[in-house]
Amino acid sequence: MQFQIPQFIEIEDKIAGPFSLRQLLYVVGGGVVAFLAFTTMPFLAGAIVALISLGGALALALVKVNGQPLTRIAFAAVGFFWKPRLYLWKREIKERVIEVPEFANIKPTTAPVPEEKIIDQRNTLKQFTAQMPSINKLSSDLTTRKNPIPQREKAIPAAVAEKLSIFRRQTGEQEVAKRVDFR
Repeated sequence: MQFQIPQFIEIEDKIAGPFSLRQLLYVVGGGVVAFLAFTTMPFLAGAIVALISLGGALALALVKVNGQPLTRIAFAAVGFFWKPRLYLWKREIKERVIEVPEFANIKPTTAPVPEEKIIDQRNTLKQFTAQMPSINKLSSDLTTRKNPIPQREKAIPAAVAEKLSIFRRQTGEQEVAKRVDFR
């Protein structure tokens, strides 16, 4: 069963000519302020107030910045300047002491650790990993396999369908992206 999906839900309905209800209210409000300015003030002052109110009303009604109406930008700007901002960042340094059994009895000095001791430790580590083939096999499986390791990783369901979809950004350019449906 298919359903109709509404298109163009971001576009407001036009009420009077090219204006939506919101735009019409802005223009009418600016006209009312201009009319009151002309009737109650001297001519020059009324003309200045009328030009400012009509210009502001038309800007609020018609101007969009990055696809957003000017009213939303204005409210965001007022909120940004009105709300207090306090940025604090204190880095917490956590010190951990790790004791290694091999070096537990060696006191920290300015003298370096003898190279013989380091070579002995490397050899014992190599011998230890050589005795554990499962560790070597597991590390090689994790780095080279495409299929999941049995009893360790869950297999990806076979119902996963990968498709390429073309979509259009807000700027108008088209782009191809991989679409994965998990159903």
